Amino acid sequence: MVLIQAESISSNIAGLLGKNPVRGSVHSLFEEVLNIRLEDNRLVTVTTHSKPSFPSAIRLEAETPYSLGQGGISIGEGVDITGGRILFDISPLCIEISRARSWNAGLQFIKPMVPPRVFHKNLNQAGRIILEYGNSDGLSSILDTANPSRLVKFVMPGIERLAQALRLQNHRLVSQATSGILGFGPGLTPSADDFILGIMASLYYIGNYYGCSLAATKALVLSMTEGTGGRTTLISETMLGNGAQGYFPEPLRRLMQAITSRETVKDECVSVMDIGGCSGSDCASGVVFGGMLVAGVNRDKEVEQCR
Repeated sequence: MVLIQAESISSNIAGLLGKNPVRGSVHSLFEEVLNIRLEDNRLVTVTTHSKPSFPSAIRLEAETPYSLGQGGISIGEGVDITGGRILFDISPLCIEISRARSWNAGLQFIKPMVPPRVFHKNLNQAGRIILEYGNSDGLSSILDTANPSRLVKFVMPGIERLAQALRLQNHRLVSQATSGILGFGPGLTPSADDFILGIMASLYYIGNYYGCSLAATKALVLSMTEGTGGRTTLISETMLGNGAQGYFPEPLRRLMQAITSRETVKDECVSVMDIGGCSGSDCASGVVFGGMLVAGVNRDKEVEQCR
């Protein structure tokens, strides 16, 4: 047996893995990421220490001697999560999770918040950074209205329908519009899905910036995932299901905090864009698009603040 210690476990799955034995199988495997599909179709991710903290994920300690891809694990291999350990049917790897600390995956709003002038500067700065340094294979060129990619041109009518539905706060239309663009683009988390996650983050954090009701915001964001089962990958379904509950990857949460409470966003924006392939750039683009959308809806509130 090769024992590896987990450093942290996301708070939204800590209770699940601490109760009765859970059975699953290896869904997908990469050098630094292992996805375990549970019998109830939920997904639990294990990452090496080099990856940031994610919802529904277990992060290994820094001393892990080799990558997950070198552990002799096979796709489809059975997995038992029991007694504070993750055990594999064939691989000798054993992941100890009983002593892992809980990482709080939930919403964390920071005060004091910046004035509207700085908020808009931060949002615009994020947009410029994405266009200059981001991966343009996905939807990031949506921020460059003069040179949108073919993918953006194809998906844009659906994104515009989603934006209008969100402005109206019509849950049924939001659900329909989200379903219409879900799964488009490259990647295990397709570009449109990463973009939607960024919008979700802006609805929560920038909505809070403008004093929107958290309960009303959550109901609106939850409507984005209604009836979307089977329209995209399981990894994306898990990601968006977490986002709907206000659970976001640590780099994305820090970017949202920076936009609303800091004087600059460059480092935080770059950290989000570092998330695999074009996923980070697509997500950050969704943040800027969603941020502008929320700001436009709440413009009257902003005028009142400045009087």
